[in-house]
Amino acid sequence: MKKVLVVEKILDGRMTNVEGATVLGLGVRQMIRHRPRERKPQAGMLWQIDATPYAWLEDRAPSPTLHAAIDDATGTVVGAVFRPSECREGYSLVMQQGIRKYGRPLGLYSDRHTIFRSLNEKLTVEQELAGETKPLSHFGKAMADLHIEHIKAITPQAKDLNLDHVFTIREYRKLGHGNTLSYNEIIYTFAKPCSFRFEARTTVEVRETLSGEVLVWHKGQAIPLKETEKPVRKPTTKTKKGGVCATTQTRRQPPLEVGME
Repeated sequence: MKKVLVVEKILDGRMTNVEGATVLGLGVRQMIRHRPRERKPQAGMLWQIDATPYAWLEDRAPSPTLHAAIDDATGTVVGAVFRPSECREGYSLVMQQGIRKYGRPLGLYSDRHTIFRSLNEKLTVEQELAGETKPLSHFGKAMADLHIEHIKAITPQAKDLNLDHVFTIREYRKLGHGNTLSYNEIIYTFAKPCSFRFEARTTVEVRETLSGEVLVWHKGQAIPLKETEKPVRKPTTKTKKGGVCATTQTRRQPPLEVGME
């Protein structure tokens, strides 16, 4: 995005090639050879997203990182947010802002930061069982759910989706007894009766939203969860009676009364 802004200033006559080269850390010849590609002809065809750390507030506060996305055709800033450093949350909030106001773009351009791509080259067993075909980062999974790279029409259909359930951290867990599961060392169960029937040890997709809500995602629907305690079995004492094991409970004997003569 920084390069785009510099090139725009040069084309508008607000910056010379020498000044632009200095800002971008390039030689003047490199700057002259760099010819900007033509912009997309229509709004919504391509968004560019990036993050830039800078002393935006001068010396009044630590330098925050501006996360922003611009429309390639119009130059409109479709979303922007400050965060202490470059992060998935910042990019996700920017996309939420833009989609809610302008609808889904046809494509999104970014750099190769690990927020946008997965370092895992192989699928895990849980991912294979979930039907995933290639590794994606959490941000990449959100883009895939919204079909941003393959959408064929510019529509605001994403406004009908709950974007909080799209921009999430996603893990896979196996359901235990009573539809319980463990996530981040906390035991969860379904918050209310569920219309889906799960077999024992079923692998489910667990999503954590930006606000910290934890839910199960199944067949395109969110199943809310609530914290619960792990079931604890009461200890019992087994004794043999007539060759048969019987379970008995220890009863407290009443105190003995001692009389005085």
